[in-house]
Amino acid sequence: MHGLFRNIKLLFWMRAFLNFKILNIVISIFYIHRGLTLSQIFYLGLFWAGAGLLFEIPSSYLADRWGRKKTLLLGLAFMTAHWILLMGAQGFAQVAFAVVLYGIAYACFSGTDEALAYDSQRESGQESRSLSMFGKYQSAQYVFKIASVVIGAFIARDLTGGQFMTLVSLDVVATMVAFILGLF
Repeated sequence: MHGLFRNIKLLFWMRAFLNFKILNIVISIFYIHRGLTLSQIFYLGLFWAGAGLLFEIPSSYLADRWGRKKTLLLGLAFMTAHWILLMGAQGFAQVAFAVVLYGIAYACFSGTDEALAYDSQRESGQESRSLSMFGKYQSAQYVFKIASVVIGAFIARDLTGGQFMTLVSLDVVATMVAFILGLF
């Protein structure tokens, strides 16, 4: 039973680190710095949404067939690949490919993490406390948001290429921490 309670704590911190996203404070400026136009930045959102929609059902199938933990780890691998590719991406095609990987990663998480948290609650006999647990779990998305915005704005104050790389590197590290937590 101890491991089941640990699942929820690990999922909370995994989601918190996954939602660190310090680059998001200046993401549009980052894209422009990498050679994209404003209309291309708009299209990135469509690529992300399209990839998420296309992989929603296959990722759900994987979670049921292959296992929730493995599907989450696959999502974390796609997210890590997204950040690493974004580090060197130049132009629309390369950035769009990285964003598609991000959409696939999102699909791997969509519902899978909540299902694992709920299964852990149910198996530990705490199913009646699931609503409270989900409220706390959802707050994981916001744990680092206040600090990451302030830190991101401070780091990228001059909007140089090196500052952008620092932000992306911090997002890679946060995603790797989430991946390590996901292993447990």
